[in-house]
Amino acid sequence: WTAMSDIEAPRNTSAAATAAAAAKGRGNIVSSDHTSLFSSSSSSDQATRVYVTSNSPDKDAPSTGKQQQQHKWRWFGLRLHDMGFMASFLRLIGATIFWVPCIFGTPGVYPPADDTNYKVWDGVYWLPQVVGATFFIISSILFMLEVQPAWYHPKPLNIGWHVGFWNFIGAVGFWLCGLFGFWEHAGEYQYSGMALSTFWGSYAFLIGSYLQLLEAMNKHPESLSIWKT
Repeated sequence: WTAMSDIEAPRNTSAAATAAAAAKGRGNIVSSDHTSLFSSSSSSDQATRVYVTSNSPDKDAPSTGKQQQQHKWRWFGLRLHDMGFMASFLRLIGATIFWVPCIFGTPGVYPPADDTNYKVWDGVYWLPQVVGATFFIISSILFMLEVQPAWYHPKPLNIGWHVGFWNFIGAVGFWLCGLFGFWEHAGEYQYSGMALSTFWGSYAFLIGSYLQLLEAMNKHPESLSIWKT
């Protein structure tokens, strides 16, 4: 019994020392990968390996969105290859041109249209309205084509497509209003045509603006799921 206790005592002491050393060094020997912790007794060649898993981020792992470098804000530039940019750019040009008849048509800015100054009204009021509405029409078509897989394949279940579609209807209404202004021989139909074209064109723009607001608030998904069969 004495001999047996003398043999097992160093083993128990070695195991206890190994566990204590592993627990003591667990917080110190840590790296980004799995790290091996070796501890051995002076009287034994056996070793105990302890694996410590690190919670620190891997340097080789891909960085998240917050860690990526932010793009610099640009106030000016051209992206002629981007259909969305071209649609917005043409809309800006059309709105700038359309601004002229809006100011010119304000009561008191210019005398009422009659037989003496109708040419001035045609050149300053009706012509910019037709040209500006033409830019609106082209811009709306580009907005629809932006979300279509092909020019002949419409996407009526896409809310972005409806934004372009209703803006297109409104642009046609404003274009017809300017066209009726040039139509001198229309008689009584001239005023009713201008009024009705402006009326339903404005409401179409209102619908398109509201749908664009919904599109901005619901980026994902973009489809109008309530219309699906």
